[in-house]
Amino acid sequence: RHHFISAGKARLRVDPQSSVYTGDTVTLSCEPRYPSDWSFYWKINSQDINHHQSTFSITESHPGETEFRCLTWRKHSHSEYSDPIRITVRERPTATVNVQPAGHVFIRERVTLTCEIESGDDWNYEWYKNNNLLRHAQRKKYEISNVDQTHAGNYTCKGTQSTGRIYTHTSAAVTLTVSAVKVKPTITSNPEGAALTGNTVTLYCKLHQAAGWTFYWSKHTQSSEKETITNVYTISSVRLSDGGQYWCRAGRGNPVYYTHYSDALWVKVTGE
Repeated sequence: RHHFISAGKARLRVDPQSSVYTGDTVTLSCEPRYPSDWSFYWKINSQDINHHQSTFSITESHPGETEFRCLTWRKHSHSEYSDPIRITVRERPTATVNVQPAGHVFIRERVTLTCEIESGDDWNYEWYKNNNLLRHAQRKKYEISNVDQTHAGNYTCKGTQSTGRIYTHTSAAVTLTVSAVKVKPTITSNPEGAALTGNTVTLYCKLHQAAGWTFYWSKHTQSSEKETITNVYTISSVRLSDGGQYWCRAGRGNPVYYTHYSDALWVKVTGE
């Protein structure tokens, strides 16, 4: 008969000890109380696993809680199982890039990219253009005050904490397209022909990308522009004095970037 001598309880250590996210690698170390030539046994969630080294590394692919224990064994002697260590794995946070103005921009506009992270604001930010780190951009907002065509490209961001050990997924790329040609809207009217006094005339200022603009309307007899938040300008109960030449342009941002003026449109008003 063999008599087994208890070698006390094994000690289990884990690195890292703080927050663990999907994709992180966790290393556990099983330490016998007395140094010697030991074999090691591991349990994960009460299941024995075929691993007999003193350290055990696992890359966490799914969120949830996992329990680890270990014991040490050698001929005629073994330890008790260690106290369990429970590791809670959380889904890695996601970063998203928002850009204003969205999509297509024009040279000399002001562009603001914002890195939105779903869990809190205690992040350090990294910005990438075409997968290259922008070393001068380290804040949540990345502003380009006077955009030109060298700024065109694909932008991504991610957040880091704790000297880079905790990090978010890298955001999906947002493509910034910069046009060197100043856009010129088209002005049209409904009705297209002469309007009768008392009826309604509607003017339209057409841009390829109408979202995010304020529209400005000029008439040859008016000293100041009228302003609308849509590309529609309505003249209700039209009078003879409303006839004449009209122009429109659009603007956005702060300071305001203006398009060219449209060509002139003649609005003709006739009496009954």
